[in-house]
Amino acid sequence: MPSKKLTLSLIIPAYNEERHIRATLESVARQTVMPDEVIVVDNNSTDSTASIAKEFDFVRVITEKEQGLTYSRNTGFSKAKSDILGRVDADSILEEQWVEKVINMFEDGSNTNGIAGMGNTPLIPYLSWPIGTFHTRAYFYNVHSYFKTTIMWGGNMAITKKAWDEVKFDVTNGDNYVHEDQDVTLCMVAKSLHIKKAYHIRVTSYDQSFRYLPKLIYYIKKRNKTAKLHKRKGNLPVSNSSLSTFEVLGSHILELPALAYGLITSIITFPIDYVALKVFKAKNWFD
Repeated sequence: MPSKKLTLSLIIPAYNEERHIRATLESVARQTVMPDEVIVVDNNSTDSTASIAKEFDFVRVITEKEQGLTYSRNTGFSKAKSDILGRVDADSILEEQWVEKVINMFEDGSNTNGIAGMGNTPLIPYLSWPIGTFHTRAYFYNVHSYFKTTIMWGGNMAITKKAWDEVKFDVTNGDNYVHEDQDVTLCMVAKSLHIKKAYHIRVTSYDQSFRYLPKLIYYIKKRNKTAKLHKRKGNLPVSNSSLSTFEVLGSHILELPALAYGLITSIITFPIDYVALKVFKAKNWFD
């Protein structure tokens, strides 16, 4: 008797994403295999994010009143009904085979509990072309070498419902305390749940806010806070790393030039970014 086909719920946390949410949901509508459900978690948006999402008949919009990405993710994951919980950002364009590829990875019999996908982003500040995976790879070089295990990225990830049920009471609430994607990853690794790299599963985002110098510094500090918290919990250092010694060494070597590029770019562009944001109040500067 053939095994039952796995189902997939796609969860999209959203806060004031009216400029992007339509394109994201249109990319969902173009999937070769449609998700079994799509949940947009409206996190107190003051714009038309929720009303745009409701225009798509395959979307269920739910509300999370507690402000923060961790709360939105938790609510979406807990309300979802499928075997697999996919998670993307509200400004991400999914490749047309995203759902199909994700399901196939969980059905390949390798006991996969979570996957870490890639993101295509602009390579040059202020330009939307060319795009590539350099910035996502730079992130992975950094966190894989830092934590010495495969870390998921919230903009393109998926975990099993069973895995979420195992760790949902272990995750940390509050965006100021942890990177939510790193936090849930380390909670899963602590319970020997296997996370697999899925660099062939991609989304595209034109957002460039990650290169804003204050934000970059904040992200690095929060990465360190995430590590300290999990050291106190006893989850670090990891006892069942999914990375080989060669992969860890390679990440360390590649991390340095990637960090240098990110820091240099952020420092050079900071004066322009600061004037645009603080003086001219350009809300969509990084779009």
